[in-house]
Amino acid sequence: MANSIPGKDISPTLDAAQQWVRTCLILDGSLFGDDSIWTAANLEEFTRAFIDHPDEGDDNFQTKLLNQLKDCSQPAKLLTAELMWVLLLFPTNINTETKRQQLLELTTWAGQPLTEHPLLTDSVLAGIGSAGTAYNAQRWRELAYLLQLAGHAKTLPTSDRQRLVSDYDSFLKWIEEVPTIGKRQLGHVLRYLLFSQRVEPMASNSDRRWILDSFDVVPRKESKKWTDRQLDDALLQLRQRLEGEYPDVPLSFYHEPLRSRWSRASSSTASVETNDDDIRWR
Repeated sequence: MANSIPGKDISPTLDAAQQWVRTCLILDGSLFGDDSIWTAANLEEFTRAFIDHPDEGDDNFQTKLLNQLKDCSQPAKLLTAELMWVLLLFPTNINTETKRQQLLELTTWAGQPLTEHPLLTDSVLAGIGSAGTAYNAQRWRELAYLLQLAGHAKTLPTSDRQRLVSDYDSFLKWIEEVPTIGKRQLGHVLRYLLFSQRVEPMASNSDRRWILDSFDVVPRKESKKWTDRQLDDALLQLRQRLEGEYPDVPLSFYHEPLRSRWSRASSSTASVETNDDDIRWR
């Protein structure tokens, strides 16, 4: 199954993602406290400060973010740390200690300093897979997209939110309706975190296409026209076939015996999907 990785226990990360879904996306709770943080009002306040007032300066992302939100309410500031926790949950190409220190800095700045927390442990923050360099370099775009997704979810009744995060087809239909700038990786990440039983842990469609091509499922030229649903379905069928070939081996496309069968021509940089005109720092 795609929800296991050879030699690594990713269940704490997947469990933490489900806790976020239940507590914050379906309800309006908080990851790090007991207050209502993920509310429509707080998300709107954050959006006004962050998206409506971009910082084009030369400081790093986190410095600019704190400056943009300096006049916000404490709940909106606390939301900053929890939004960033979501963005940092999947990547393995960001050091675990770096993730924790960034999140602790945000909680301290927001007036609710943490020294430790079950959701900030190594086992949770170790991540699932590489998101490439663009996910970090374009973090402001991924954060903006997360705000759009969460804000849109809050316009729906709780029962509809529950359906979206528990039904793959409903989720795909919904996420396609939420506008984005360029090819954001967060949509792929969330699709895996929510539906790891049937979606491969890949932060872009580039690797999906390479794998399907290398295993003679479909040429990349053709699969570039495919939807996320088509790619997921084809990979699921491929995985089921390969599990028949290796019945006693936990399989991952990023580990042997599968990696050498497709291991690409594509370097690690090719696993990141961007539009050329999307690449600029914020």
